[in-house]
Amino acid sequence: MNKQEQKVKNAGQGSVAWVYDEEHGWINVNLFLKNIEKLEKELFAKFQDMEYVT
Repeated sequence: MNKQEQKVKNAGQGSVAWVYDEEHGWINVNLFLKNIEKLEKELFAKFQDMEYVT
């Protein structure tokens, strides 16, 4: 397997992207996006419950 094929194979498997924030330091982008997705689902569920109550 050549280097290009290895890069393509590894691109979706555990590749990690990092960004630097002056306040928080280094942030794992993949982990950040997973946390955002979780919060999004929780908020959506709360708003669904609120619609039925009102």
